[in-house]
Amino acid sequence: MTKPKPKNELKAYRGKQSYLTEEQIRILSKNPNIVEVTPRQVHYTQTFKNYFCREYAKGRSSTEILREQGIDPKVLGETRISSLRTYYNSVKRAFPGRESLAHEGKNPYRGTKGSGHTQLQTNADIMHMIGKLEQQVQYLQKEADFLKKNFRTQRARGRLPCDLEKDQKFAIIEEILDLAKRTHTNCPNLVWLCNTAGVSRSGYYKWLKTKEARIKREQQDQADFNLILTAYKLHGYTKGARGIQMALLHLDEPVIMNLKKIRRLMKKYGLTCPIRKPNPYRIALRESMLESIPPNILDRRFREFGPRRVLLTDITYIPMNNGQFCYLSTIKDAYAKEILSYQLSQSLKEQFVLDTFRRLVLVHGKELTNETIVHSDQGVHYRAKKFNDLMEDANLIRSMSRRATCWDNAPQESFYGHMKDEIGSKIAKSKTFPQISKVIINYMNYYNHHRYQWDLAKLAPAEYYEYSMTGIYPLPKGDDKNQDKD
Repeated sequence: MTKPKPKNELKAYRGKQSYLTEEQIRILSKNPNIVEVTPRQVHYTQTFKNYFCREYAKGRSSTEILREQGIDPKVLGETRISSLRTYYNSVKRAFPGRESLAHEGKNPYRGTKGSGHTQLQTNADIMHMIGKLEQQVQYLQKEADFLKKNFRTQRARGRLPCDLEKDQKFAIIEEILDLAKRTHTNCPNLVWLCNTAGVSRSGYYKWLKTKEARIKREQQDQADFNLILTAYKLHGYTKGARGIQMALLHLDEPVIMNLKKIRRLMKKYGLTCPIRKPNPYRIALRESMLESIPPNILDRRFREFGPRRVLLTDITYIPMNNGQFCYLSTIKDAYAKEILSYQLSQSLKEQFVLDTFRRLVLVHGKELTNETIVHSDQGVHYRAKKFNDLMEDANLIRSMSRRATCWDNAPQESFYGHMKDEIGSKIAKSKTFPQISKVIINYMNYYNHHRYQWDLAKLAPAEYYEYSMTGIYPLPKGDDKNQDKD
């Protein structure tokens, strides 16, 4: 009869574990049952651990066994002694029946992971390990199947796996669990599946409970989509969401359906309406434009920089008797108010604007510097790459008016207004483009050389430019109070 273990057998030794002293380590190291001693731990031989398990299974106390083997329990302390009992309990839990090996003096861990031995003891051990490995393989295979199914579903939709909708994730989880149940195979547990899919278990269970409601809703959506498809094909022409809604109202049995619902079902079942394709000419024009608009450097400082330092350019429409228009492009010196270059065209293509600029460079190129500012509005002709390439070649500075702000180019707009007032009657009498061209040429010559302006010291624009450059006033001096001192 085994005697019961005494209660509170080491009450005196209990308490916080202390470090072993050098003297205690020296004494314990001499014991043949101990392999190694450190200030915190004591490592026993396998023979002693087998003996401890055998005797402890018979009912002997741990302190009695230690004293028998020449080890003082007071030196070890309760914490180190309890590690021996923990060893015994772990053998008993992890390997049921293997404690008998300890009675025979054998290592109960031999042939298992971490023991250093690879040979198994019995055929039962071999079958047990094979079964555990098969379960691990099945688990990993289900894990891979779940990830592959997730990826295939999203690749078919042209989306990333992380964009999988919750209903689809729940359906995949249900399919994996049902397959494992039917085939009686192991599979990843629900917690792992939900964590991998990024959903909650409560959400999955709620999804299972509402399965019948989802089936009914799907059937209703299919019936409503059939009505949408009928309206979509009505009269042989495809329609958009609004056209479908109006077509439903004009059926023999009118159907009232919300516009949001129509769009939702069209998106759900992949029904699309052909839309107008972009205008290729507009695309080509947009590609020929500058990516960014130059800033308004001039900022309405038209006469602050001197002659040939600020050039204003614009286009105006001139009506013809046949109901059509011709187009005039001009470049004006903002300081001297002289028209430096102009070009009349029957077409609004950018070529006549480019010709106007080339003529400027040809005739007045020597008068321009790298500090000359060319200011215009944001018209398509002035945003074209060809025009700006010419500007860069001439080493001139670009400036543009703000959008819908004609006052940023006021002197040029004012010139066009006065010109049309003065040549309006002559244009009305002109019936052909050459006749209008002759009127424009005569007026430009008159404006630059014979149209005197009070603000220009009573000189014509061309005369004022010469006066500004030489300082020689060409007119006889009269009343100084009325003479401009520019």
